[in-house]
Amino acid sequence: MKNYILLKVEFCLYENILCGKILQQDDRLIEKVNKYDILEDNNLYRLCIFSRPMLYDDILHLRGKNQSENNTTFHYAYNNKQSAETALKNFKELIKQVNNFYADRSTTETNTYYVEVCE
Repeated sequence: MKNYILLKVEFCLYENILCGKILQQDDRLIEKVNKYDILEDNNLYRLCIFSRPMLYDDILHLRGKNQSENNTTFHYAYNNKQSAETALKNFKELIKQVNNFYADRSTTETNTYYVEVCE
């Protein structure tokens, strides 16, 4: 797929709260992203499309068809810090999978996401 815009997400992990913002996303993902998921400890982590960015437990909703809310931040408070760290790890892997599959193989861009740890 030529001229694919890599999916980039900024994450912020503070204690048990995971929040972030979709920095860039190719519009072609709207129809194709729902087939990516990871099962870990009976939780099915997945990327989905919604009207706006939103995080709910094991589902990260990317930017959707409502473009006026594309810059909305998302957040979710997990039961503990370990659950939040597991979610972050799995969402990073899902983003990497999506970018590896759809990105032009000749691209030199290697950052598939951003991670920022809040203190």
